[in-house]
Amino acid sequence: MRFFPSSKNRNFLISFAGLRGAASIVFAILAVESLGSGDFLFHLVFFIVILSILFQGSFLPKMAGRLDMIDDQSDVMKTFTDYTEQKPVQFIEFIIPEGHHWAGQLIKDIITPPDTPIILVERNGEKELPRGDTKIQVGDRVVIGSAKSTMASDLDIVELEVDRDSVYANKTIAEIPRDEMARVLLIERGKEIVIPKGNTTIAVGDILVIYRLNE
Repeated sequence: MRFFPSSKNRNFLISFAGLRGAASIVFAILAVESLGSGDFLFHLVFFIVILSILFQGSFLPKMAGRLDMIDDQSDVMKTFTDYTEQKPVQFIEFIIPEGHHWAGQLIKDIITPPDTPIILVERNGEKELPRGDTKIQVGDRVVIGSAKSTMASDLDIVELEVDRDSVYANKTIAEIPRDEMARVLLIERGKEIVIPKGNTTIAVGDILVIYRLNE
């Protein structure tokens, strides 16, 4: 019976690694102070820690490989997604369409909402960290960073699938029954995500993502 709900290989690797470094030295200091045994114990532990780091620590990668405890697909670097789960920030991505007023402008000349910088531009598969003299072009994929809204808790998000009998079927956004408490946020059309405009036609089978004020 194992004390910890982990695999045998994981428990063995943790046992092989053991305690070393600052934790072991702190424990030695506590022992010296409580037992009054002089500096010999502290020096002994410090020497063992150095040897452990030099020899046992150097074998950790090989031991982890033999125990199949290395994940080649993992990345210890924090991604935007990881960061947004922990911090009050969000990232908005969109493609610059033909006729967009940003097309052909330098970033330094673009007026964005307060505290929403353009942080990434992708063009023809090449990603670029933009500067003030970066020119936005049609077809660019742009990422904007912003603070999360504290008002989001006042909104509910619901999904509605459009069938043939729905009042939304085959109507444009401008033609659907007006609801002062709700708006269509986006449309899921198969694998496509549509950001609706007033002239966007809602088709049978679409899934409407609607946000409405909490009552």
